[in-house]
Parts: sequence; C-alpha cells; structure tokens
Amino acid sequence: KGPVTNGSDDATETIQNEEKVYSFEGGVGTFYYPDDIYNDYLTVEREFDGTAQNVIDILYELGNYSEKITVNSYYVQGNTMYIDFGLSLIQAAHGGSAKEFFVILGTCNTLISCFKVKYVRFTVEGNDLVTAHADYTEPVPFKE
Repeated sequence: KGPVTNGSDDATETIQNEEKVYSFEGGVGTFYYPDDIYNDYLTVEREFDGTAQNVIDILYELGNYSEKITVNSYYVQGNTMYIDFGLSLIQAAHGGSAKEFFVILGTCNTLISCFKVKYVRFTVEGNDLVTAHADYTEPVPFKE
C-alpha cells in the first residue's frame, strides 16, 4: 500500500511541517537598491554574515533606506523567508509609490538572493505589511 495523495492538501501539510530554520551561514548575495531617481535597480555582489540584520544594514549603506531599519525576527520555512521589521521599514518606504516599490521589492529581491528562497513574507511589529500603495500580506516573489 503506497502513500495516500489527494492533491494540494498534502503539499500544504508538508510545508506546514517543514522545520523553521533560524541560523544561516554567510556568503555572497546580490543586493538590489534604487538609482538616485527611483527609476531602476542597481545591483552589487556583497558578502554578508548570514543574518538578516546584516543584509538590511548593507542595503542601508547602499542607499536603499533613508534611515537604519530594524529586523525584529526572521526564519525560513520551506521556500519562504518570514521576516518581521520594526516601524522604521514603513518610515523608510514612505514617499510615493516608486520609492516604496524599490524599498520593499529591493529588500525582497536581496533577501531572496542571500537566503536562497523563492518568497519573502513581510510583517511589521507582528502585523501584516499593508501600505497606501500595496498589500504585502502574501509571500512576495522576486520582482524584476
């Protein structure tokens, strides 16, 4: 008698039972940040220490944020990174739809590159990230 399969319910259950990973080795990732007029991404390969806060600090140095951003917690489960930020993320993304797009999606693309996941699930102070321009309540994939 083989395993019982009945469609997507099994896939959902498998993901829910996957271990949450909290510790990562450092490495080299591609960092995505906006040009001076929020018209296009610039990219650079940088080494990071394996922590999300280090990745975010490097993005700050590259100009993705106008102020330091705090990472409250993060983990990877399956192919998704779950990351909770302080309110500083919302403040850094404030200033129009183009700025928000590059701040949030530059962060997303960079985390996907560094942590080898397919999606990033954003929260701020434990709450869903919803802005005036977009709803980030679902895991966000890489965006060109």
